[in-house]
Amino acid sequence: MEVSEHLTWEKFWSVVEGKEQLYLGSNTRNELEQKREQLLSILQEGKVIYGVNTGVGSLKDVALKADTLEEFQANLIRSHAESVGQRVSRSVTKGAMVLLAHSLAQGLSGVSPELLERILFAINMDYIPRVGCFGSVGASGDLSFLATLMLGIVGEKPVYDASGNPHVLEKFALREKEGLAVINGTHFSLSHMIHLLEKFKRLEKMTRWTYALHLETRKAIVSFLDPLVSQAKPDPYFEQLLSWLREVLKDSSAVRRSGPEVQEPYVIRCFPQLYAPVIRTLDNVDSWLEQEMNIVSDNPLFKDSEPVFQGNFHAESIAVMSSQLRALLPLMGNILYQLQEKLLNPEFSRGLPAFLAEVPGLNSGLMIVQYLSADLLSEISMLASPITIMNQTMSTGQEDVVSFAPTSNRLLERQLELYKYLLASTLLVTVRASRMANIEVSTAIQEALEFYLQTDVGGERSFSDVIEAFADQL
Repeated sequence: MEVSEHLTWEKFWSVVEGKEQLYLGSNTRNELEQKREQLLSILQEGKVIYGVNTGVGSLKDVALKADTLEEFQANLIRSHAESVGQRVSRSVTKGAMVLLAHSLAQGLSGVSPELLERILFAINMDYIPRVGCFGSVGASGDLSFLATLMLGIVGEKPVYDASGNPHVLEKFALREKEGLAVINGTHFSLSHMIHLLEKFKRLEKMTRWTYALHLETRKAIVSFLDPLVSQAKPDPYFEQLLSWLREVLKDSSAVRRSGPEVQEPYVIRCFPQLYAPVIRTLDNVDSWLEQEMNIVSDNPLFKDSEPVFQGNFHAESIAVMSSQLRALLPLMGNILYQLQEKLLNPEFSRGLPAFLAEVPGLNSGLMIVQYLSADLLSEISMLASPITIMNQTMSTGQEDVVSFAPTSNRLLERQLELYKYLLASTLLVTVRASRMANIEVSTAIQEALEFYLQTDVGGERSFSDVIEAFADQL
């Protein structure tokens, strides 16, 4: 793939997963060379360019001598490389490298083709630097993450292959503007968010399948799936969900159109109304992220013979998207918890024993699985506050509203890990209940949940190993 091409989800993952390599095309090379010449011409005219012949942040008014400009660019990545803590995953780091290369290839940053070729070499060789997960506030770019990354790219620290073997690249000297250009972007926040959305989408789909199995397990009254309901609520995401449920239950022998119970509790009957906003939000974030993949995240940008000072390095969009996803997880978690309640509580379980115990009293069944789920849900909910309520002033007031997108992403990653276990616990409850109720599930559900339905979930024992196995599948 030519590095300046419009990025799509498919292209991004193809490069990150090593299925495709990036190359620098001749047209892109020519454009980079032209912009580079314009930048040098502006400097020769004695014009002031932030981060090129001045300091950065609140040191923006400090003029630099002409013979120190290259030294300054090297100093930038050294002094800004302050990431610490658990390493960012190789995949997220490689994704950030892909996004950085794509941004630089648009020709608005003033970097040399040689710098871009060095980054492409590392990507194509799968040589990935090690970067700590703490250190960025998601404004003025992911400075510390990208600076740590670049120490490996320029040969001052090792990079690592897929087997964990270290390699030290030949030293590369950054020139005017190049140190700033490679650290002044949102590429780490964006790559992390892209990875988290993929995890979220997988868990969302399995949540729907778990709900569908629950409907069969309780022999639910499903009059709420009538097409009249979506006619009365003309929301395309709502209709999409109802249509999907009708399709997966089309050969079900368990669900009913009516019954003496008249209607179901909210978590059953209102699930489409509760869950359609989840699908809508994910779709919105999906398209929004693809737009973000294609921005030039840097400052200043160069238009003909003048620098343009602006704020495309700010990660507020990513922070808002991340916060939106975190706000969904308590809702989704509450749905799962209530689905468990409706099968563990004999007031709602339609003939199943309390806690799905084979001999209630002598056995406790899955009583403590619900305790586990309450613990997981409490932390999921505590992690849902929007990051937009936070702010700190940086660089003596020059950088006064920051996004904390990396912080929001870390919270989302923790939430998704907790939600995975909550979903695994709910699958355990639902599968055990379906066995006790002697349900013959629909063809679609059998295919989608085959691993879980074939797992032994009987007896009175610890089910921690089953929950772990289910979570691994998710």
